Amino acid sequence: MANALVAMVAATMGARVIAANAIISGLWGLLWALFWGYGCATQARVANYLGAGKPDLARRITALGFLCTGVMVAVIAVVTSVMDQHIISLYTIDQDLLTTCKLVLPVFVVACSFEAIEVLGAGALTGMSQVHTVFWVSAIGTWFINLPVAYVGGITMGYGFPALWVGVLTLLTALLAHMVQADEGAKAEEMTAKDTAQAERQQQIETLTKDALFIETFETPDLFDGTRWFKSSHEKYSTQDVAIDEVKLGAVHLAPNHGLVLEKPASHYGLGVKLDEPLVVDGSDGKKELVVQYEMKMQKGLDCGGAYVKLLRAQEESQDFSAFSDASPFVIMFGPDKCGNSDKVHLIFQHKNLVTQEYEEKHMMEAPRIKSDKDTHLYTAVIRDDNTFEVFVDQKSVKSGSFFDGFLPSVIPEKEIDDPEDSKPADWVNEKKIRDPSAVKPDDWDEDAPARILDEDAVKPDGWLDDELEVINDPDVVKPEDWDDEDDGDFVVPLIPNPKCVDAVGCGEWKRPTKANPVYKGKFYAPYIPNPAYKGEWVPRKIPNPSYFKDDHPARMDPIGALAVEVWTMTDGITFDNFWLGNDLKKAQEFAELMWAPKHAVEEDLKAKAEKSDKDDGEGGVMKALETLSTDFAAYANENPMIALGCIVGVSVLATFALFSLFCGSKGPKPDDGKEDSGAEDEEGEEDAKAVGNDNKEGKVRQRKKAPIVKDD
Repeated sequence: MANALVAMVAATMGARVIAANAIISGLWGLLWALFWGYGCATQARVANYLGAGKPDLARRITALGFLCTGVMVAVIAVVTSVMDQHIISLYTIDQDLLTTCKLVLPVFVVACSFEAIEVLGAGALTGMSQVHTVFWVSAIGTWFINLPVAYVGGITMGYGFPALWVGVLTLLTALLAHMVQADEGAKAEEMTAKDTAQAERQQQIETLTKDALFIETFETPDLFDGTRWFKSSHEKYSTQDVAIDEVKLGAVHLAPNHGLVLEKPASHYGLGVKLDEPLVVDGSDGKKELVVQYEMKMQKGLDCGGAYVKLLRAQEESQDFSAFSDASPFVIMFGPDKCGNSDKVHLIFQHKNLVTQEYEEKHMMEAPRIKSDKDTHLYTAVIRDDNTFEVFVDQKSVKSGSFFDGFLPSVIPEKEIDDPEDSKPADWVNEKKIRDPSAVKPDDWDEDAPARILDEDAVKPDGWLDDELEVINDPDVVKPEDWDDEDDGDFVVPLIPNPKCVDAVGCGEWKRPTKANPVYKGKFYAPYIPNPAYKGEWVPRKIPNPSYFKDDHPARMDPIGALAVEVWTMTDGITFDNFWLGNDLKKAQEFAELMWAPKHAVEEDLKAKAEKSDKDDGEGGVMKALETLSTDFAAYANENPMIALGCIVGVSVLATFALFSLFCGSKGPKPDDGKEDSGAEDEEGEEDAKAVGNDNKEGKVRQRKKAPIVKDD
């Protein structure tokens, strides 16, 4: 519409202005197609990402579009300024017309820049379902800005042809300003909505925090300042490298999401936080169950290492956990562990013997396997005052049982044990059976009889060639004339299968086959009989267990004073997040619904899409690859804008020079030196070939001295 209005005003200014405007408009249309291509692509991608609930990716695509457009505009500006004569001469060779067109080129270049940004912005706004804004702003701006400026400047004030495109530039400036204002307003609305959602989420977290003894979401970056989390000062953990980093979820609308990341492979880690008050299960109201829950994400999988937590034993008010190690006493150890053939979710507790006052580790039997993929998984352990336990993975119960029969060694010791001082008597007979001493070898038992004998009933088959050998000398091979026995050794004619024996039943001397000896029995051994002196298997006598005790409430463990991550791992990227410690499983599950469930839903959706993509038969593979490439490049450009800009500029410059060489480079015939080919080189080549052939012949003769000669047929 803007070009039509400019053409309408130009029509009143004479044939030269009409022609010049036609040239500039044609060039404008050529470049506008490029801008519109970027705008349409941006519109489609922005709409797709917004529809998928991924506004951050939509912004990245928009930013990438502006980046590419900016580079393209810069290249066009340079090319137009340097090659203005060549470009305009594509349309006309009239020098006066060329001069008129060149007058408007500076304004044209700036207008192109603004138009490119405006078209791309219009595409983005259209993708955001704001097409009505684009339409009305463009329509009103064209009639009330472009037309008046072009008419007043070009005709009323007498500035002529350049003023027409100043009107276009003024229109584009106004449109661009409005789009910037609209974008800022959209960002403000988005930030307001995001802040509101974040505030509501934070309020929910604070509400659930009141129901827990300890919660940690790792959204505070300075956790290791000495007031909360701490790193063990034990020398074993001197090389540990841990950080509070943002976790890549593949779902940017869940960001920011931070976690405790173990960043160094092949390292020991010792991290802890002291609880404000002990965590216990004692059967009182509100303390009938104990819950430990946390999220685990293995960003690089897990080859060998632990991802469990330890709940350290509280001993006294002033206990210092700052130097804890793997030898520090714990109450519960819970979480995934994998290395070699071991692959399990541990649930271990240290149980105190009430008689000896010593602690013994009790391991959960038939532990479930871990989740070793790269998704975020939720691990929950519940200890109940009724002496039962339950383990959940991703809010699904994977193991449950009783303390009395679900752990090894048994929680309650045996009442009787083997007497350690009892020993087996020297005359104790262990053999259940012995050889019968009264057995004798039968008279017809021949120990010397062979296992196989000649078959006397066998006869030589008809057609057997007794006088023919199975292999014979190769008759086609003769000793070479230049064979020297002293230098080359004795000449041996190779053997081949006798052709006469191919179809015969056999050749050579016929020998009678053997068969199993029917009277063969082998060496005679006396049979076994029950041992009359056997007293049975010896076992030590039982005595009362001095360490026996009865514990009616093994679930009422020692008070827990600290939470610790004390692991060794060969794999980095292990990430802990959203710890919940308390006495209410229902509240822990509500916390998981708020913190873990959204991430899990997104990861499951991504996994389903990946599986569906893998099942595709390749249709549209190129477009999908380009789509993935553009998305990845947009993400990379968002994180590394300068490098991405350099890449685009480099490619654009190379493309520009290639086009310049293609359309503007001069071509001419290659100079002919006028020399005729004398053929000397070919003759020399033939001589060389003959020499090589002679050498090859000699090589063959020399080699043939070591090989037998086969006569020609």
